Amino acid sequence: MPKRQEINLDAVEKVAIADFNGMPIFIGTGNPDPHVPLERVNESVRILKELHADVHLKVYDGRPHTVSQDELDWANKLIFR
Repeated sequence: MPKRQEINLDAVEKVAIADFNGMPIFIGTGNPDPHVPLERVNESVRILKELHADVHLKVYDGRPHTVSQDELDWANKLIFR
């Protein structure tokens, strides 16, 4: 198994100049997700919030790496509110 590459988030944050200005962002994830660990999802949420995004995180316990109808419904609610 290849060694997982670590991302230097400090470098990402230094170059990030975006301001999402309250833009709604929905992030749904399974837990455990073999492709995207929950700690990476949480770090993404933290960075997006620091960039003033209105982040909505929903963790689906025991669900595999997939997209569900519930996630599509949530995203539509946020976009078309």
